[in-house]
Amino acid sequence: MDEIEAGFEKILQKIEDLKGKEAGIAEKIRKNDAALLDRMAHSSIPVVKSIGLAMLQKGKQDTKGEIYDPKY
Repeated sequence: MDEIEAGFEKILQKIEDLKGKEAGIAEKIRKNDAALLDRMAHSSIPVVKSIGLAMLQKGKQDTKGEIYDPKY
């Protein structure tokens, strides 16, 4: 049982270490989310130019999950 308990303690220690890093990683993601969205927008420009952009404003869904009476 000593090996199991030692392994469990290591797991708990690893969890505590990761909790401390979580705030720093979350802040890094928040700082870079605008850059990510910018890259995503630039990547989608060729697709939108070639196939267009149709956005569903309103639609009804039947019992099979299909959309009918769509308004774009």
